[in-house]
Amino acid sequence: MCINRRSIIFFKPALAVSTLALLVACAEPTAYAPAGSDGRGFTTQPVEEGRYMISFRGNSLTNRETVESYLLYRAAEVARDAGGTWFRITDQDTETVTRFSGTSSGFGRSHFGRVGYGHYDRFSTEFVNVRPIRSFEAFAQVQVFRGRKPTNEPDAYSVQSVLQTLEPRIQRPLHKAE
Repeated sequence: MCINRRSIIFFKPALAVSTLALLVACAEPTAYAPAGSDGRGFTTQPVEEGRYMISFRGNSLTNRETVESYLLYRAAEVARDAGGTWFRITDQDTETVTRFSGTSSGFGRSHFGRVGYGHYDRFSTEFVNVRPIRSFEAFAQVQVFRGRKPTNEPDAYSVQSVLQTLEPRIQRPLHKAE
């Protein structure tokens, strides 16, 4: 097969589109796991006996409800591991993190000089497309208790009830066989 300039011009964009499609297909919401080097996942920090600060950070494909459910599930796991039967969320917040991604395209000649980027063709046109990319991070302070859960406290949760209710919604990372 002979590769000429016309073949290269055709295959470069096709290769770029194929690579982008593959990357998009691999993208998925943040799984329920300890935070990795990118900061996504859950963190747990003991504050004092029976009190913890926890967080869960998702990526742009992880919706707010999932981030908050994972945080509550993590609170139940922490309470169980500490020997508690119920826990109380004493302070909770969810932050929206927004960053912007943009692409530009156009025609005409341009240059980058001493004063920055600019067009020097009389009929240059440039199109810019900017879109917001949102992700969520939830934080909570958790107190762990033993005994019967108070019935009149809306911020009190049964460890077993939360674990049983939320377990079907928890998406754990897929591990490769080693």
